[in-house]
Amino acid sequence: MAKKSKVNKSEAIRTQLKENPSKPVAEIAKELGVTPGLVYNVKATMEKKAGKASAGKPGRPAGSKNKPKVSAPKMAHDALDSAFEFVNKVGGLLHAEQLINKLKSIRDMM
Repeated sequence: MAKKSKVNKSEAIRTQLKENPSKPVAEIAKELGVTPGLVYNVKATMEKKAGKASAGKPGRPAGSKNKPKVSAPKMAHDALDSAFEFVNKVGGLLHAEQLINKLKSIRDMM
């Protein structure tokens, strides 16, 4: 069996795009018997090779994977531990709030 010579579809698309840059993609695809997706892919590849900037995609900026993870300082953890211990000693969150409000009223009096 002899192989049929294949027509290079991408080359035909590139030729059409160069000759008629304002021609709609759907029309080019219909004329050449290819899918519009193939025409868009060839067009995008041509633009990349020409050095045109792409629109870019939303998402994480480049290089942000290597940033160090930040945690709260040890003093903040110690303060939370002390607050939790205080709440337990006074009998719960409600009692702790009442005591804090009393302290605020005393401070306001001074």
